[in-house]
Amino acid sequence: MIKFFKRCFLKLRHLKVARYIVKNEKTFEKDGKTIKYLYCPNKNSKKLAVVFSAFPGANKSAGYNMVSTFMDININKLFILDDFGHKKRGAYYLSENGDYYIPPLVNELLKKYMAGMDKVCFLGSSKGGTAALYFGLTNDGVDLILSGAPQYYIGDYLVCKPEHYPILDAMAGAHTEDKVLEYNKILPEIVNGFKLEAKPKILIHYSKSEPTYEHHIKSLINDLIKNNFEILEDIEEYEQHSDVAKYFPNLCKKHLKIMEE
Repeated sequence: MIKFFKRCFLKLRHLKVARYIVKNEKTFEKDGKTIKYLYCPNKNSKKLAVVFSAFPGANKSAGYNMVSTFMDININKLFILDDFGHKKRGAYYLSENGDYYIPPLVNELLKKYMAGMDKVCFLGSSKGGTAALYFGLTNDGVDLILSGAPQYYIGDYLVCKPEHYPILDAMAGAHTEDKVLEYNKILPEIVNGFKLEAKPKILIHYSKSEPTYEHHIKSLINDLIKNNFEILEDIEEYEQHSDVAKYFPNLCKKHLKIMEE
């Protein structure tokens, strides 16, 4: 009986959030290009959380992550949709057919909503964690980055499984070694060539038993330490990359609750 009521509660909450998204989703346009987003304002707060989305489940198009989880967090929240690329499944908020027109769109949107904020947190898991690092390390005014099991070498991640190939093809316009290397360099070059005046604090969540740890997380942490970033590590024990979703949302909620104060 308890399980039944729990399922009913979760279904009702999902429907409530779905209706909220449909009612409040907006489109930002610049130079004929558009990006969708969801802004949840709080007139009593000067703090902002920006949420980047992970890849959706199999055979699904992109969606907003953690909207329901953060519904009762009393700060401003900006959820940015990555529905670009292959079957609208996402393109790391980077490119389509080799055209890197997406970051300028995101940056203009960020500029609009970060203005006047006293504290800003960027967050996301997996692809969203990579995006939180990418934009958090290239935009002034970010205080905290929460990144769950991100990919440090984007190209390598997209060629590690055949089902990822169409995503790379749609992003790059070609499936070549040079393109893999091009995407591999993006985040390391930002970390190792950091140019902004103030460094954000960075929390990395991961599991040492999860497949991306050895190749991605270890290298990321090593480079962050080498470049004198202030980092925190949150370590759990799980073997499936998708299990980051069991731990990361509550971790973020805990940190955003602290931001409320």
